[in-house]
Amino acid sequence: MAQRIGRGERITEVPTDSGGEIGLLGRTLVAMQSDIESRERQQREQARRDQLTGLANRHSAQQDIAEAVAAGQPLTLLRLSICGFRHINDTFGYAVGDQALRRLAKRLATYPAPVRHAYRLGGDEFLLLVDSAAVDAHWLTSLREGLAQPIELEQSPLRLQLVYGEVNFPAHGRSAPLLLRRAEVAMDMAKQQRLGYLRYVEGQDEKRLREMTLVRDLQLAAERGQLSMVYQPKIAAADGALVELEALMRWQHPELGFIPPDEFITLAESAGLISQLTGWMLTTVCRQLAVWEAEEGLCLAVAVNLSAQDVIDPGLPQRLDQRWPRMAWTRPGWGWR
Repeated sequence: MAQRIGRGERITEVPTDSGGEIGLLGRTLVAMQSDIESRERQQREQARRDQLTGLANRHSAQQDIAEAVAAGQPLTLLRLSICGFRHINDTFGYAVGDQALRRLAKRLATYPAPVRHAYRLGGDEFLLLVDSAAVDAHWLTSLREGLAQPIELEQSPLRLQLVYGEVNFPAHGRSAPLLLRRAEVAMDMAKQQRLGYLRYVEGQDEKRLREMTLVRDLQLAAERGQLSMVYQPKIAAADGALVELEALMRWQHPELGFIPPDEFITLAESAGLISQLTGWMLTTVCRQLAVWEAEEGLCLAVAVNLSAQDVIDPGLPQRLDQRWPRMAWTRPGWGWR
């Protein structure tokens, strides 16, 4: 019997009413079995809970959504994220950031019907499981206004800016992983478009997949010879003389073809790759200037375009002076073309 209990079997025919050592051993086995079951229940519960906020976690969300889908119950998923949460941690410290997460989680956990469950998916991302095929616009407005109310942290009000992505079952998918992914897609696109809320639209998956591919490949695009610079001449209208050039970056992807600069530069800025592109661009332009001067005797001025992230970088002028002392900044731009 002890061996069977150790294998996880539920034993009921234990002789607990016998006298002497057999009865004592039987009662001990029953108590042991009960203790094991209690610990297992506690471990299962902990495995479904987020340790910081006490909300159900991602694993629990996947199970609950899968059960609702299997039962054919219409539902809506609202995936939400805190905009600029990293800034909160950097400015006020991680302890304040954790307090903000716990306060927001408490609000979500106590939200009434049609909200069925609230979950913390990780980081600053949360999920609401709503018992409706789609959320009412007035209800959604009320929800957003309620969650946007200031949170008192250490006697100081902190107003969290949240972004929402909505997905519906059965309209947008028939599996928990697909619904969760499309809710994330809608939320991420709401962030990119600087919208507070966005409902999933068919085809957004393909756009997200393209963006992920471009961000991945952009990291090695220069090393693989896929990036190039073209130089647009600026001509004096009076006499047709060449005044200067403007350097423009181009990317020819081996599979996706020509990638417009406004597309890959925006992705580079959001993925933290813009300084890498700027460094490659400046090095390439300076080398080309040196070649023109050495081989053709041309001494030309070239205007380059900088990302806003480059412009606000306080270390940029010093790096330029150290690495490219001959670079003349005659007409710096404020954005890439």
